Amino acid sequence: MQTVDTLIIGGGAAGLQAALVMVRARRSVLVVDSSTPRNRFAHEIHGVIALEGTPPREFQERGKEQLRSYGVEIVNATVESVTDNDRTLTATLSTGDTVAARAIIVASGVDDVHPDIPGLKENWGDTVLHCPYCHGYEVADKKLGVLCIGEFSLQHAAILRQWSKDITFFTNGMVLSEEQRTNLTRRGMALVDDPVTAFHDGKVLLGSSEHAVDALFYMPVPHPHDEFLADLNLERHSPPSGMGGSLIKVGPAGATSHARIWAVGNVVNPPAQVAMAMGEANAAAIAVNAFLVEDDWI
Repeated sequence: MQTVDTLIIGGGAAGLQAALVMVRARRSVLVVDSSTPRNRFAHEIHGVIALEGTPPREFQERGKEQLRSYGVEIVNATVESVTDNDRTLTATLSTGDTVAARAIIVASGVDDVHPDIPGLKENWGDTVLHCPYCHGYEVADKKLGVLCIGEFSLQHAAILRQWSKDITFFTNGMVLSEEQRTNLTRRGMALVDDPVTAFHDGKVLLGSSEHAVDALFYMPVPHPHDEFLADLNLERHSPPSGMGGSLIKVGPAGATSHARIWAVGNVVNPPAQVAMAMGEANAAAIAVNAFLVEDDWI
């Protein structure tokens, strides 16, 4: 069975950044990645200096190529389970192989769970968007819609107002208080109360009526990829309403309740953008190497 200093689970922005720091610290590194990054539906990465406008797939492949030049091994697979063996952790891969690691950095990301409305998933990353900071500039001053899927949608709409004055808030059947309605309308937003039935060809359909928009925004519910850690009973916490179920609890630099496991990026911080995820991963990798420096001499 192969043994490495660090196993990195996930090859998105966080996982690749962590791998780069670790290998440059002269650690043996194995990256296990399914090649399905969360942002694969987007046309371009935004908000990352020097990477502005880079297609997500190109970013990932360029990163993997650079890691391979350092000798990092990258396996196209998923991790099925992780068991504790005191000084190492053993990961069983979907290929049937097992890997022993002295430390693990979990950067496995999330899946976005969409409302059950036809047309949303089909247009995700194109005319259906989520993050104003990632995509707002490209649709600035256009006709935008915000689909309400919870109370946090109200703040989402308020922030999006920075990019356009022409915003329609689709309550989608959610009953708003007078204070909430006033808070939206005083910002110049139109409110539509009927439930949304579909999104098609840039039109929000509501039974017998329709509203044309250039882009429709909402925050899908994130589902973290961390089931493979279930046997370790890591400490968890409940994020704010609308941010999914429980998440792995992390401390400084992504430390979990297990001494040899760190977790970074969207799997523990679903709203994190590419730059944020990379920063978290950088800090975690430095912490992991510091741990291994001491572990080398035990």
